[in-house]
Amino acid sequence: IKSWARKDLADHIENIIDWKNLEYYDTIPLEWKQNQFRERIWDYRIIFERDEGGNKIIKINKRWDIY
Repeated sequence: IKSWARKDLADHIENIIDWKNLEYYDTIPLEWKQNQFRERIWDYRIIFERDEGGNKIIKINKRWDIY
């Protein structure tokens, strides 16, 4: 990833952890797991779990390798 894209991806991950501005992203709840969501950012998919103290990132990977 180019450096500007890496920083942008890091900003998205911080927003996911803090549950900020998620209405601007493509956030979908996972049907097979409770309190887990999938975030789509470019060709990447981020699986995270909602928690009281902040969200927990479970996995970050390319589009076809995440599931």
